Amino acid sequence: MKKRFIAGAVCPQCGLQDKVFVYQHEGEDIRQCNACGFMEERPKEVTLVAANTPSESVSEGVVKIMESTTTKSTATTKRGDV
Repeated sequence: MKKRFIAGAVCPQCGLQDKVFVYQHEGEDIRQCNACGFMEERPKEVTLVAANTPSESVSEGVVKIMESTTTKSTATTKRGDV
């Protein structure tokens, strides 16, 4: 059995850091704490969920960008009046 220690891992049972190692037993990955004996089979598949996925209510569309009809002198005068 070849043990692989996981750097920085914290045992979920005793809370000690750098005591958790992983090994294979009958084709399964097992994680175990060297300090308290905690043992758990590692999950085979991890489901990832993207945080920035658009919701179903968001729709896509076309946007038309239009040129401004005001001139620079008009825009300057309006700003000066404010």
